Amino acid sequence: MPFSNLNPQTQSSINIAEDTRNAKVCNTIGIPAGPTPPTTPLIAANANRATFSIYNLGPNPVLMREGPTVSTTLYEAIIPVGYYWYPDPGEPRYLGAISLMGSGGASSCQFCEATLV
Repeated sequence: MPFSNLNPQTQSSINIAEDTRNAKVCNTIGIPAGPTPPTTPLIAANANRATFSIYNLGPNPVLMREGPTVSTTLYEAIIPVGYYWYPDPGEPRYLGAISLMGSGGASSCQFCEATLV
């Protein structure tokens, strides 16, 4: 008969901070119109970011990309007016810069970000 270890191995360190976050802090930001991408990302990188969300306040759709630049040909998502975007909870946390650009004209968004405790 083969042997089986029914005693789980103990874990010497658990990172509780990975599972604990502060309440989201929200700010309204102006989004420049395309097709010229912004020279700097609108949302700076944050090594403490737990999660974030973007709500398009309007009046134009917004192109979004997790990265240092965004353009009409290089974007991750189109956020229509009145819609909300957030990362898939199953994906690893994104800590880098976030770039936003208005499609068809300037716009504004509410950007909310939670940080690790």
